[in-house]
Amino acid sequence: MPPDVLNAATAQDQAAAWFSHLRSGDASPEDWRAFEQWRQSDQEHDRCYRHLEAIWQATLQIPESELRAALRASRPSAPVNKPRRRFAWGMTAGLCAAGVLAAVGIRASLDTEPSYQATLTTPRGLHEELRLPDGSILMANTGTRAQIRFYENERVVDLYAGEVFFDVQPDRSRPFVVHAGQSRVVVTGTRFNVLHEQQQLQVTVESGSVKVQQGAWWDRDTRLLERGQSVHTAEDAPLGQVQKADLDTSLAWRNGMIVFENTPLEQAVAQINRYLPQAAVFDAPRFASYKVAGVFSVNEPLALIHTLPDLVPVKIQTLPSGQLRISE
Repeated sequence: MPPDVLNAATAQDQAAAWFSHLRSGDASPEDWRAFEQWRQSDQEHDRCYRHLEAIWQATLQIPESELRAALRASRPSAPVNKPRRRFAWGMTAGLCAAGVLAAVGIRASLDTEPSYQATLTTPRGLHEELRLPDGSILMANTGTRAQIRFYENERVVDLYAGEVFFDVQPDRSRPFVVHAGQSRVVVTGTRFNVLHEQQQLQVTVESGSVKVQQGAWWDRDTRLLERGQSVHTAEDAPLGQVQKADLDTSLAWRNGMIVFENTPLEQAVAQINRYLPQAAVFDAPRFASYKVAGVFSVNEPLALIHTLPDLVPVKIQTLPSGQLRISE
């Protein structure tokens, strides 16, 4: 369990700590399971977390000028040292005190529950498909953790880790928003892929268009992607430029395949590791940039690792733990 949660004295503080940690991109599968246990262990935990989620969704609708003014109005005249974990609730109090939520006409109540919610989790090596009430379809790749919630005016997915292909049904009255770390993807109806791994984000559009935003509300960068385009970014880094996407390669996983096309060996091993029960250790720095190519089945990742010596002058060793080691 994250230290901020352990040190939190109240359910509100714990909810704020969990909310921050799960959006940081650093949450492990164990953290995710601990969060679910914490949330289900007490109705007050669930209520506080839903309350914070509702506030977050509301503030996303506030014009930046209004939000800036509210934060300035709520700022104390003298510096006050408070624990960082209380920031989310302190900011909320300032917004409510300034009357911003009412001023901009936000109708959503902070106590309103989503009309639909679900958790999507896929173990290593497996895929899962989820059909949503609006007809949208989510196809999750290996090692994915996500939460889905539908509200009156918005459809929201929090992608904590992994990869999801979204086939979104059009609904201009309810935008479809995907949150991944410090980035968010906004659409009304389209088909696109989001990969969120190791604080990296890759968005690829198969059809329609999407808006990708990176950074906090006061310093947000935006890219508009059309069919056949992609963008890459990393946590705490500027949003990359729009690139032409190789859809056959980047979306091959939906057909149970992994495609390498002049892919550096170290990067190829990192992709294979997503499907292995235990990630292989890459210990061949001289060949890290060696280019490999081929089409392989994701259903046989171990066999794929053992074919590497046929492509590159490396050796495969099984460690006592059962983990594979790739060496020179």
